[in-house]
Amino acid sequence: MDHLAGRTILGFGQLFVVLALALFGPAWTLSFWQAWVYLFVFAACTFPIAAYLWKSDRKLLERRVNAGPQAEKERLQVILQIAL
Repeated sequence: MDHLAGRTILGFGQLFVVLALALFGPAWTLSFWQAWVYLFVFAACTFPIAAYLWKSDRKLLERRVNAGPQAEKERLQVILQIAL
């Protein structure tokens, strides 16, 4: 597995954990079936996109993986990324 694949998988894992915490945290239970459906649908929609980008446009995938305040060059964009 190369560096881009590892970063992509790690990013998906982190995003999945944050979404799960945001969905299950306020409910204080894992028996929230709507949240499980949401997570499944989210993963089912985003995984094929990442697989397509992996196969056809790795440069775009790398730009998407490097998103966030640390990737921005303009000061205003960094401020907006942090604020949102």
